[in-house]
Amino acid sequence: MPQIRLESVSRHWGQVRAVDDVSFVAPEGSLMVLLGPSGCGKSTTLRLIAGLETVSSGRIFIADKDVTGLSPSERRLAMVFQSYALFPHLNVRENILFGLKVRKVPRDEQARRLDRAVGILGLGELLDRKPAALSGGQQQRVALGRALVAETPVCLMDEPLSNLDAKLRQEMRREIRALQLSLGMTMVYVTHDQTEAMSMADRIILMQGGGIVQNGTPEELYTTPASLFAASFIGTPPMNLVRLASGPDGIGVRGASGAAAPGAPHPDCFLGIRPEHLEISAEGNWSASVLSVEYLGVNSVVSCRVGDQTVCSAVEGMSRLGPGQEVRLRFDESRAHYFHADTGLRIGGRDPRGTR
Repeated sequence: MPQIRLESVSRHWGQVRAVDDVSFVAPEGSLMVLLGPSGCGKSTTLRLIAGLETVSSGRIFIADKDVTGLSPSERRLAMVFQSYALFPHLNVRENILFGLKVRKVPRDEQARRLDRAVGILGLGELLDRKPAALSGGQQQRVALGRALVAETPVCLMDEPLSNLDAKLRQEMRREIRALQLSLGMTMVYVTHDQTEAMSMADRIILMQGGGIVQNGTPEELYTTPASLFAASFIGTPPMNLVRLASGPDGIGVRGASGAAAPGAPHPDCFLGIRPEHLEISAEGNWSASVLSVEYLGVNSVVSCRVGDQTVCSAVEGMSRLGPGQEVRLRFDESRAHYFHADTGLRIGGRDPRGTR
């Protein structure tokens, strides 16, 4: 299966830099996720790989072949869109085979590929139905089937699960990942949903403002966020980011007395601590006041005020705390993260845009 490589790729419309100097490698047989908020450039990057948008500068390689100037049909890839793009007047069989018929693939070869895709995706009983008679999950399977019968080594997916409910999204995440692994295809997958990214990806490209914020494994993005943006985007609830300042007792939480941060490299920074690592304990050295408690089943998220800032602690099961209660908080210094207040970058970190 081919590797996908982008070298300093940009896409500009006048002064608008939709994608700006993006470089990364999607290793052969891997699932690479482009993650970020709306407008960050992830879908445009995918469309540049597909050939649906023209590169302003830079080069794109598939299997070490420069495809920058090639048409979509010459790039030998399949694409699954957010809208599924099914033809309403055609049944499932006809939708799946449409591209093969256009390319005049022989009938016996069409039948072979259809049988294979139907067997993998469990569509055998749906072949004569029209899209209007299918559920959202079934329509998504048909869109996947159309990509499968193309039998291309590269598959691109643009927010394919965003129209499904939570339960179906979970099921389809597992199916897509299992499909990618079993076929060994190289897949680039676009989403704004961090759960999809964290649960499916071999590597994640986190994007903001048209550029790469961090390139790493799901574990690396969670345990070693490269910036304030990465720290706040990954994690549910997100990492606590506490502004520090100098006080009479040294560096501590801004606006609080006695809430020390002894490991802080300097006062002009943010302390980051995951909610699951911020413990409510009588032995804690931060005084806090409970603002609210959200019970989520497995745990409760307790929001507290420390000085002039709000932090969250994730506690196991149901918390009996209530608004207004005074508590104490503590954390292990080895779990702390520090970020520059001006640049937002991790203190002591490496270049987050690495193209491994």
